[in-house]
Amino acid sequence: HDDLICVLRIDRSDLIQSSLQQVTLKLDDLKKPLRIQFLGEDGIDEGGVKKEFFQLLTKELFDPLYGMFKYDEQSHFHWFNQNSFENTQEFRLIGIMFGLAIYNSVILDIRFPMAIYKKMLGMPVGLKDLKQL
Repeated sequence: HDDLICVLRIDRSDLIQSSLQQVTLKLDDLKKPLRIQFLGEDGIDEGGVKKEFFQLLTKELFDPLYGMFKYDEQSHFHWFNQNSFENTQEFRLIGIMFGLAIYNSVILDIRFPMAIYKKMLGMPVGLKDLKQL
């Protein structure tokens, strides 16, 4: 039964690093339905644990104190912190996390300026889009 799903075993106390490690180990299984198991907890993931995992991981990765992103109080958008010292692996984790969330029908509460979405879709980015920054 475990070969039909992708189980990520996550350490709550080291969320980002254990998520990165688990995702790296399970790259070939990421297109399977996702189940999250927090280490030392008996919770069965019927969707709630998975949603909690994405909420916790998103909160940590996008926390301005973590340093990867800045948050603009006026526009309510997140943007890349040009002074970030995080390595590319953590930015890769964000991309994988977004993909996993979409693939597993989990809505994330992250707001980016339109320029990012246009760039991902291969659409031209104009001055109007950059004004949001």
